[in-house]
Amino acid sequence: MRRLIIVGALGAGLGLLGIPRLLEDPERERLAEENHRLQAEQETLRRVVDRLTGERRVAQLLVVDQQTMPAGTVETTIKFQEVDRDENPLPMRVFRIASDVIYFDALLIKFEEQYDGESDLLRSKSLVLFRRIFGESQTPEDGFAIDPERRIPDVYRAANAPSDYEQRLWDRFWSYATDPAAAQEAGVRVAQGEAVYNRFEKGQFWVLTLENDGGLNLLRHDIPAVVAEHLLTSTPSTTSP
Repeated sequence: MRRLIIVGALGAGLGLLGIPRLLEDPERERLAEENHRLQAEQETLRRVVDRLTGERRVAQLLVVDQQTMPAGTVETTIKFQEVDRDENPLPMRVFRIASDVIYFDALLIKFEEQYDGESDLLRSKSLVLFRRIFGESQTPEDGFAIDPERRIPDVYRAANAPSDYEQRLWDRFWSYATDPAAAQEAGVRVAQGEAVYNRFEKGQFWVLTLENDGGLNLLRHDIPAVVAEHLLTSTPSTTSP
């Protein structure tokens, strides 16, 4: 009888030891769910911040020469170079512009944030196609052509091989700009022309960036003197309008 009582007491004790585990499992699950929720909220916030603040370099330029002409006008020579989406440099071109104030004219497409169609990979992004460069004393029509219209820019192809969708974007750009229904169907929020400009001096280095959910920015950067000297003394042929 005493042995049975002892065994019963031990069983009861072991049962009591299991009670905290039964209570612990729901609490552990609740904490795990809460942690998962917080991580999801942090990821959502990160995406919002990335969309609002993300930008990428799309072109860069160096002012290699600047001269005052007999008539008192200024002639500025720049090296202009677009970069691809991995920031690899594309072929460099040189433009001689009759001004020290230079405009960079582009076509810009901004996509809807909520769209699950063909442009899903481009959602909340912006695409740019540079049209021309011109000086303050020139008309835009007299400027230098950069990317031919209706050709997919190398900078912003969504895949290594351009898709039919991307080709249609640039083929129908002006339709999206003037037809809200066509733009909505393609997931395009804004299609418009945009130009940035500034006053330039010899030896300056500038970068053109495109915000993920915004427009073009033109920013000046400092470069080491030895690099600037090398770039300034190796000037390829000048592009004509």
